[in-house]
Amino acid sequence: ALESLAVYKEPVAMNLRRPDAGTERIKVTYASARLFALLGAAPAHGRLFTEHDGRPGFMNMRWRIPVLLSHRFWTSRMGGDPRAIGQTIVINEREREIVGVLPARFAFPDATTDVWVLIEPSRRGDRFTADLSWNAVARLRTGATTASARNELAAVVGSVSAGDSEVAQAQLAPVVVQMKTAIVADVAPLLWLLAIGMMVLLLITTANAGTLFLLRAEQRAHELAVRSSLGAH
Repeated sequence: ALESLAVYKEPVAMNLRRPDAGTERIKVTYASARLFALLGAAPAHGRLFTEHDGRPGFMNMRWRIPVLLSHRFWTSRMGGDPRAIGQTIVINEREREIVGVLPARFAFPDATTDVWVLIEPSRRGDRFTADLSWNAVARLRTGATTASARNELAAVVGSVSAGDSEVAQAQLAPVVVQMKTAIVADVAPLLWLLAIGMMVLLLITTANAGTLFLLRAEQRAHELAVRSSLGAH
């Protein structure tokens, strides 16, 4: 049912150190390589993460793990310099290489993220890691529904539970919701109230403008009557 799936973690505060500046606190989101392509994002500068970046074992190597910058962070901290691509920044005393800048309109999982760091879920052989701190986002295949995805994932969880006592004890169950629902569910009533309020305000403004035009027309009618009585054309 799923065409593609990616994982990420909620933004966390970390220390950033750059060669030309001091240390500051930033918001970092860990994300797997597929996340941005899955969401249809395109880089404003540089490139996105690739599957090669996230190859097995890359987290165990002493190398500069790639990161992506938010457009806001790139313009405010680096002056919008395209030469930032390829530079190194230090996050929590670990070197990271800037490979791309995301467009200004991109804000996932929220607008507070300054930097996205590539990460992939670890594995213990073929066993489930029992790490429940990940969030997942997926794209449905053509014709698939949230119900079919939920049923398919339930079968996967059941299969994993049968071979892993940790999963069986956790009694996990898949939850599948549309992204639109997940993002706006809590604020949907407020958005409706805001829309209704704007419509009421528009009606009041239109009514007031109409009243002003009528008053002005009435005044002009009196003026025209006087002018007509005096023989004006």
